[in-house]
Amino acid sequence: AEHHDASTMSSSGSFGRDALADDVLIKAMHAELTASGFDIFAAFPAGAYNNHEKIASKPELHIKAADDSTLAVIVANSAALWDPFIRHVKSSDVGAALVEHDDPLDEYTKAICTRVLAQVAPKEDVHIVYAFETLETTGRCCSVHTAGHVAGLAYYDAEHTMRSIHPNFGPWFGYRAVITFPGRKWTKSLAPLPGDLPCPCPEEELKAVKEVQASVLGAWGTVPEKESWEGLLRVTDTFVIGKEHRYSEQQANFHYAPDATSRRTILRESTD
Repeated sequence: AEHHDASTMSSSGSFGRDALADDVLIKAMHAELTASGFDIFAAFPAGAYNNHEKIASKPELHIKAADDSTLAVIVANSAALWDPFIRHVKSSDVGAALVEHDDPLDEYTKAICTRVLAQVAPKEDVHIVYAFETLETTGRCCSVHTAGHVAGLAYYDAEHTMRSIHPNFGPWFGYRAVITFPGRKWTKSLAPLPGDLPCPCPEEELKAVKEVQASVLGAWGTVPEKESWEGLLRVTDTFVIGKEHRYSEQQANFHYAPDATSRRTILRESTD
């Protein structure tokens, strides 16, 4: 299959000139990303995603890989993202400028991933597809829900709710990026694949979520946009699993804000 082009970066980093061993690279990446709020992370072979039954026939969704064993990682976050994100916004002129950006969290994600990769993988070709990217906007895209599922991070309920459900965080997490290292190979010692991932919540719970979601989506376009986005938050709140990991009110309102103006207001209130 012909793979789409993805972001490529190569720069000097702080972990020395010699390339890190694969297991050291994974641990260093995870530690650095976690410190910036991207605390959910898993390694997987690119072929597990590219050859998935829903992806194999769609080369435009494939991730860049030398072969099926190419090392890939998926990056996500729980509620742990909020405090480092807000600290970044408050700590520098660069961070403060994010408040005026239409998509400040996307910009923060790019900045952190770029910095971490420059540290742990200098002089390597590293390919990134961000979760917010689309074929229309950047010419590249991947199904992060499918990638997360094959990596064993979270069950993708494609049948009922079209949502990913983490065994601990439930629905209270977000995918941010898929990164591949074409010069490296995935091995079982790095992260064994889970096999068939089970759904972590009962069918009755999924049914309840599906009913609320159908009601919210059915009214979309007939009610004010703010009300529609509040409805999506209500859908997420319908899950029982992961309730103890629910986002704070500020974080939830930010993620479910209907537009850039609303996000700016919430960020300003959070950084005052």
